[in-house]
Amino acid sequence: MIVRSEQIEPFQTSLEGRFDCDLAKYAQRRFPDVFQAVAQDRLLTFVRQVRETAARFGVDRQDNVATFLDFRVMYGVDFHTAPWASDILSCNDLHGPDKMAVLRNRVEETGVTL
Repeated sequence: MIVRSEQIEPFQTSLEGRFDCDLAKYAQRRFPDVFQAVAQDRLLTFVRQVRETAARFGVDRQDNVATFLDFRVMYGVDFHTAPWASDILSCNDLHGPDKMAVLRNRVEETGVTL
């Protein structure tokens, strides 16, 4: 059996939509003061942007994208350009999960619990 890309695309879109909804719920639970009053469409736009930015750095596993979202909320929209993050995220010798492990470690060393 051969599966063509046009057959896979609807499933991929459906999975991304579900992932975005799950990530939106996570954001509301994790940061209720920030996201409880945000309209669902705005929240979904935000999480899509987070997912897309994370993907540029090879971060696509759901738990790691959630941590990427944490960092974006905690340290700002452009946290990925800050020196403490950009050197790791731009490192081509690391893949996404390793990048996030190093960043989590850096943040936790400052006393922040993730």
